[in-house]
Amino acid sequence: MCERIALPGGGFAIVCGGRHTRARCEECARLGRRTPADIECDGPPRRPGATTCDRKCCRAHAKRIGPDRDLCIECARAEAKGTVIKTLWE
Repeated sequence: MCERIALPGGGFAIVCGGRHTRARCEECARLGRRTPADIECDGPPRRPGATTCDRKCCRAHAKRIGPDRDLCIECARAEAKGTVIKTLWE
């Protein structure tokens, strides 16, 4: 499998290799797309021992809430409604 990777300055590289292990945006995956995830959600944790949500998302599906702080769509919706997100272990 080969992939085109954008480089700083406007160039690009073509990288070929075995199985793709790069994280994918979870919201795009639901829509049938294979967008690479460059952001991890900084919302409330969803599993024991975690400090943040850590859901993987692309820039289009993340909401910037501060410097180096982003929320996934689900955490952003909950924040807008003023609701608390239930964690998986509750």
